[in-house]
Amino acid sequence: MNKNIVLKFTSITLKVFRVLIAVLFICSLILGLAAFGIDEYESGIFFENGEVIFNKDSDKMSMNEYARQMPLRFIFTLIQNLALLFYLYKITGELSSVIKSINSLKTFTSENILAFKNISLYAIIIFGIQSIIISPDKISFIVHFSTLVGSALAFILSEVFKEGQKLLEENELTV
Repeated sequence: MNKNIVLKFTSITLKVFRVLIAVLFICSLILGLAAFGIDEYESGIFFENGEVIFNKDSDKMSMNEYARQMPLRFIFTLIQNLALLFYLYKITGELSSVIKSINSLKTFTSENILAFKNISLYAIIIFGIQSIIISPDKISFIVHFSTLVGSALAFILSEVFKEGQKLLEENELTV
């Protein structure tokens, strides 16, 4: 009974995350494309009472300025972020399918083995995506070991599920 509650909560959480990731993907795409077409206000954006919420005199570069002054960097950053969201969406989908199969008591299946291998591959791709950091003033490289550890864990789980499938098939043959 406890397992079902935890699995249901996890399933609902993954569905919420998938929706949030999809909304973030769409918003990022719209804002990224709009950065090339929207002109900024001359002196800033103001509330009705006159308070400034955006001041053009700020020493930080706005998204529009970044898009226009360094279009290749901006486009690369946009594609990088969209790819990251895409693969996170794919991972949550694979995890949802695994939880669904566990709820239906079909745990050790080839679909789950493939799902964990896909998660491992997606985590490696995310590692590659996150390795390059591009900002207006520099390009740098960074290593996020957490995604590599996550990839290794997903690959290990795929092997565990493969062994579980073999044991299940052998058990069915002996009965």
